Amino acid sequence: IFKSNQLILLFLFDNEVIKMDEKIYTEIINKKNEYCHFFYPEIKSFLGSKRSKEIEEYANNDIDFDKKRHEGENDSYLCMLIRHDLIDDFVTYVNQSNIPLDGCVNHSIFETNRFLIKSRPTLIEYCCFFGSIQIFQYLKLNKVELTSSLWFYAIHSNKAEMFHLIEESRVEPLILECF
Repeated sequence: IFKSNQLILLFLFDNEVIKMDEKIYTEIINKKNEYCHFFYPEIKSFLGSKRSKEIEEYANNDIDFDKKRHEGENDSYLCMLIRHDLIDDFVTYVNQSNIPLDGCVNHSIFETNRFLIKSRPTLIEYCCFFGSIQIFQYLKLNKVELTSSLWFYAIHSNKAEMFHLIEESRVEPLILECF
């Protein structure tokens, strides 16, 4: 029931409701590669030395590795700015880093939301997902394409203002798909 939810599994491991064993280790190894990285502290005793060293280098290069695992969100600075709707910092960062406004959010092993993992959202879709009104408006003013997919992301935000902005922009709703 829980094997596709990294945060629930982490909670169960942390609270010793379940313990790592060969069967669970095999399930984790058979998942995508980020499961191996995400659950490295739990599986390291089961890994061979070569594989363990490869993952350990990745985990040890991040001083906030455990904190990020427990947050379960994309750990990029850009995503943090969007989640908190920090418009001034966002504008400065994308301009200094030369990030295309119509680009996609980079993958992160710390992201645990299945919808975001499967879809690889654009920056404007990520804004809709988190209800980042100011950054959404900035992207819209800078002519980022508004597609029907925004409705799916806006549903997660649960913000009426986000729905109104998309509606005012005359983005065709996908009513049946959204339901």
